[in-house]
Amino acid sequence: MVSVFYSRNFSNKVLPNSAVNHNYCLEANNNIERQEIESILFRYGFNSENINKIINASPDIIKVSKENLLINLNSWLQCQFGEKQLITLILRHPNLLFVNSKRINKLYSFLLSKYTKNYTYKIFFNSPQLLMDSESTIEEKFSYLENEMMVPKAEIVNSTALGCSLYHIKERHEILKRVGIYKLPNKKAIDSVNPRLDLIMSSTDKQFANKVAGISLLEYEVFQQLFKNELED
Repeated sequence: MVSVFYSRNFSNKVLPNSAVNHNYCLEANNNIERQEIESILFRYGFNSENINKIINASPDIIKVSKENLLINLNSWLQCQFGEKQLITLILRHPNLLFVNSKRINKLYSFLLSKYTKNYTYKIFFNSPQLLMDSESTIEEKFSYLENEMMVPKAEIVNSTALGCSLYHIKERHEILKRVGIYKLPNKKAIDSVNPRLDLIMSSTDKQFANKVAGISLLEYEVFQQLFKNELED
């Protein structure tokens, strides 16, 4: 048994037989669990390269029960995004395989009642954090982005903005208004003069301050505190 450890470049120190047997059993069990998960994913259209990427990105996937994984995959399959798009979605966000199937079904139905299937897919792809939000919070985000910032739906779903908190969205918008960068778009204009939504919401504080708002990081940090105080008053 000790030779098993030597072959894996472990220390040459001889381990107690009980420790060797225990670790060997754990490794064997992990291999069995991995094979079972691989078999399930393979049946759903994932190839060996896809499966390795998923397991490397989320090693805990091999600890998920086969029953739960099957239920979860079936929920995503019922969204009818198409096999290729579903695989792309899971490869981008392997942790979607851990989401409760009831939550998947509920959010999918909610989004599909308001947006096209293509937009719904893009929302999951770009802003999977929405799975943690309530429907009312999602409504508030969409309402603010569409009515206050007047951003077209296509730009919203193609950005990561919906994955941000409503507070973050409002704060970034407000500072851009105050420094004169963000202006309400002219409905007749073909192109908006405002910075791209994704750039506004996804940039780091330093990038946002310097490259989007045109101010220093310190000035932005001062504004953040002032904005917080304003909301608390």
